[in-house]
Amino acid sequence: MRALPLLLAFSFALAAAPPSRAAEERWLGYAWDKVASARYRVVSREESVTVHEGKSTPSTATVETDLLLLPGAAGDKEIVLEVRFERVTIQADPQGLEADSDATANPKGGPLAALPGVIAATRGTPLRIALSPGGRALRVEGMTAFLEAARTALPEGPNRDGLLRYVVPVSDADLAERIGAIVMPLPNRAVAAGVALPVRLPVPGTAEPQEATVTFAGVQAVDGREALRVVRTLSAEALPPSTVTQGEQRVLVTTTRYATESTLLLSPALGIPLSQVTTTTSAQSVAGLAGPGGAPVGSVVETNRTVEATLAAHEPAAATAPPAPAAPPASAPSPPPAPPS
Repeated sequence: MRALPLLLAFSFALAAAPPSRAAEERWLGYAWDKVASARYRVVSREESVTVHEGKSTPSTATVETDLLLLPGAAGDKEIVLEVRFERVTIQADPQGLEADSDATANPKGGPLAALPGVIAATRGTPLRIALSPGGRALRVEGMTAFLEAARTALPEGPNRDGLLRYVVPVSDADLAERIGAIVMPLPNRAVAAGVALPVRLPVPGTAEPQEATVTFAGVQAVDGREALRVVRTLSAEALPPSTVTQGEQRVLVTTTRYATESTLLLSPALGIPLSQVTTTTSAQSVAGLAGPGGAPVGSVVETNRTVEATLAAHEPAAATAPPAPAAPPASAPSPPPAPPS
């Protein structure tokens, strides 16, 4: 019987103990109004093999982009970010292309030798994207003028927009995908670690979004900062065919295999991503007409792609000065002294 009081005391101690950190709920959403600007380095590495009539053709491409995001007007339902392309470098084989938008000349740039002019031409043309508080793309502003400015820097040709796609977005959906490589859409609510939530995710080459899962994987330290780790996964096979743009032509693409995983590290203190890494593998067959630079009819394309986005620098938003305290009311003047009696 002596053990009973000890057991009861132990039970009460457990009931009074705070919940473990693993079960603690954290807010999964963004607060872009905490920063005046955020600069991200986005590195995309792609390896693909095109099989056509029994012949395999490998290709690789690495594109590094410095993006400057400038938060603008913020409301309860959206935040508008201005997107500026600061620098782009490209390496592609077997074409042997090498181009740098900061270079004075690109002797190995081929059709992209004019890359510096493309980036320079877009700097004076605002491009904006509105995001929900959870990071979902709502709309794009200024794409028509932005794309026209970029086009003027490249000579006309049947695959001009296909080449531009290496460098800058060429459609609203293209910009949303690029920003999505930095800003993973989140539920914008408190979520406990280990909880998985269903989401719908667009898949390139398919008409309808597919079912994916977003999981809050806990808290970790990154360079002295607390970061919330969020993982999104999707795996699908035999997706319905879809007609997509390839170069200047429309082709029918059937995705036979698609898998992707993204890991986001979100800073609750800054309210923005510290990094996001996305790996994707896919196998697609192409039918229909193929334009210059596109996959030939009847080919199968297998692709491995990794996109790494890292916060390179940021500026905090200007602090709002508290209102000055109200001045005390003026005191009434003292009465004059009484005359001597």
